[in-house]
Amino acid sequence: MTHRAVVGTAEALRLAAWGAARWAEADAPVLAELGCGAGDLSLALAQQLPRAHIDALEIQSALAALARQRVQAAALAPRLRIVSGDVRRLPPEMTPGAYDGVLLNPPYFAAQAARPCADPTRDAARRELHGDLGDFLAAARTLLKADGAGCIIIRWERRAELLDRLQQVGLGARLLTPLQGGGQKDPAPRWLQVEFSADKNVQMIINAGEIL
Repeated sequence: MTHRAVVGTAEALRLAAWGAARWAEADAPVLAELGCGAGDLSLALAQQLPRAHIDALEIQSALAALARQRVQAAALAPRLRIVSGDVRRLPPEMTPGAYDGVLLNPPYFAAQAARPCADPTRDAARRELHGDLGDFLAAARTLLKADGAGCIIIRWERRAELLDRLQQVGLGARLLTPLQGGGQKDPAPRWLQVEFSADKNVQMIINAGEIL
């Protein structure tokens, strides 16, 4: 069956492409997305990995409902499942230590680091109102198998915080890729993509910068 291509944010589609490449040869990878919003990342990933099972967690009920509608429209159920829940208290549907990979595109700003949005749904997607960076990474560590891996994109100015939080929860940063905004004349990075491992002692490599 042919599905329409998913249109999503550059960050979500980049993470989906990373996951598709990482598990392209895997027989039946079990993957998770934490904070899936309307489902852009997981929908794109499911279309590129037809043998994968994906659980996508979302705390906002309206976004979770929208994501479920999109999953049904794309005929991707049951192997893509939208799970309602909180990264700080993982729901029983998501078994600890059962996932080959975890992907994250969490809120970019700490709760006090940006102005609130008038739209509460968008506000919760931008600011850490339902768990901070450490909560998302701790959930990822809980879900990953011993040989599991994951990937996250955050704002460049939070890079030191991210590396500290990875170490605190027992994850290892494997590959760091600075990302410049597409079409930006300023070559300074705006985001950072970090591939991480359940092996906290993995050797870290810094990649050349790329355009998001």
